[in-house]
Amino acid sequence: MARFIVPTTDSVTEILSMMYGEDLEVSESDGDCASDGRAAAYVCDDGQLVATCVCDPAFVVFSGSALTMVPPDAALGMVDERDFSEVVLANFHEVMNICSRLLMSNSSPHLRLDRILTTAAAEAALTTACADASTIGFSVNIPSYGCGQLLFKVS
Repeated sequence: MARFIVPTTDSVTEILSMMYGEDLEVSESDGDCASDGRAAAYVCDDGQLVATCVCDPAFVVFSGSALTMVPPDAALGMVDERDFSEVVLANFHEVMNICSRLLMSNSSPHLRLDRILTTAAAEAALTTACADASTIGFSVNIPSYGCGQLLFKVS
């Protein structure tokens, strides 16, 4: 059983709608995230990796672009070229920081966003540290931008 909260469609919708508006659409999915996206690593107070959120390139770019209103066509170009601007990556970091709230309750231990990694760099460490974690994926359609994938692994 997970020590931390496993996100639900409702909880993901609620937290991301605060940033992207009521037209945001979230559905449960297989969380098929491409290997060239990014992964958020969440640690507890003792520094142990306890959860991850792997995101495909579309979610990385669309979530970061929508916060500073990068034109949708420019965002789509970044997804196609896998060329993430520093602004988009900084905004994505903030989105993943906010998403840490999806994993905690008043009675769960505290966790925090430790770092953002490429999925290729994080794959072995994340698989080992979260081997028996609960896993759930979501498809998130950010208004005016498009759809991206998230995959949470929660200890």
